[in-house]
Amino acid sequence: MRTMRRITTAPGATVLFCILLIILSVSSCATTPTQSPLMEKVSEDPTLSAKQLRILLNEFVFWFAGRTEEAADEIILTTSSAEAQRSALQWKIYAIPACFRSASIEDPLAAVIDSWVLAKQMVYFFETGPGKGSFGAQQVVALGAVRKIEEEISKIAAAAGAREESIVKVGKWADSLARENPFDSFYFTRRSFLMTYSRFLEKDGAGLFKSIAGLNEGLSVLKDLLVMYAENMPNQARWQAELLLNDTRLWAASAQLRESLSRATLTASRLSEISLDLPAKLDKGREVILGDLHREWYQALNDIDELRLDTLDRISGERVAFLKAIDQEVTLVLEQVSAEREIVLRDIEEVSLRISDEMFHRGTQTAERLLMRAFWLGVALGFVVFALVMAGAFILRRGKQVTAAK
Repeated sequence: MRTMRRITTAPGATVLFCILLIILSVSSCATTPTQSPLMEKVSEDPTLSAKQLRILLNEFVFWFAGRTEEAADEIILTTSSAEAQRSALQWKIYAIPACFRSASIEDPLAAVIDSWVLAKQMVYFFETGPGKGSFGAQQVVALGAVRKIEEEISKIAAAAGAREESIVKVGKWADSLARENPFDSFYFTRRSFLMTYSRFLEKDGAGLFKSIAGLNEGLSVLKDLLVMYAENMPNQARWQAELLLNDTRLWAASAQLRESLSRATLTASRLSEISLDLPAKLDKGREVILGDLHREWYQALNDIDELRLDTLDRISGERVAFLKAIDQEVTLVLEQVSAEREIVLRDIEEVSLRISDEMFHRGTQTAERLLMRAFWLGVALGFVVFALVMAGAFILRRGKQVTAAK
């Protein structure tokens, strides 16, 4: 049996619980930024929030998965070519996770552009690349699906943009990037373009897109994306099983059974013509045929059982690896939140010290003014008392003079 290929898994309820705790912690002890890193480079007067942009992108991912599955199933049901059916299975198995990976980029603007490049890469893959002619007469079904997907993501990019000419500029750049990095198989293997996006937007894309974001909003929409991925996980497992069944010895075993039946029929016909002891030889031939049938049947059952066990082992391993990665991400986020909290506390302490110093300085100035006022008030009172004493003495003296004169 062939070795089973990697099955892409999706997150579970534990992820959502951890994200909820992170949101509560952040909202109680830290202030989040108003713009995502990439948007800060290209946005001066935001008119569309990053949460709205992320919601549009999440809806596109859900629609992308449904549109791709619908087209692939139509090809499988309407073609008799085993190779075309296998290619259709591979298409929906690997294209949908690729879209989820693009949409899960932290910065919503980069996620939209990366999804746009992905859609263009798929269009060129089926138009002129290795995927051309993979589905025979049903190739038009695949082309119609990927072209519609590219049209929808371009509308989302236009909704995030400021001017039509800016969208045209980004669209041409994404088109050239897709042509320079074509897909070479249905695995849709891609390299990261994040640094390329950042350099392009910083150099040529200033003012192209206008939107804002916060950490709380980012975590909330990320939760929605994880839920959609979890809902898609059973389909991924089923499609992988169908693909593996197509590649196992079950089909070869079926062909051997048909060949054995044909040989038995020819043998029985010849025996009926040349032998008088036909019943005995027919019984012997029947036993041989039944033995072959039983062996082939048991072999097919064993292959199916091994495939089932192997699939369960792979899914279990992927789940453990995914949970470990989530734990690492949660730890990293908590460390970042703790660092932000310490910075805020230091800022509060510095502000408190500045307020205390300012209040002490103002109190000192007020005390000095009060003392000066008290001093001059005392001087004034002393002068008044002195004047009163002198006036009294003068009156008393005058009185004595008047008395003496009389």
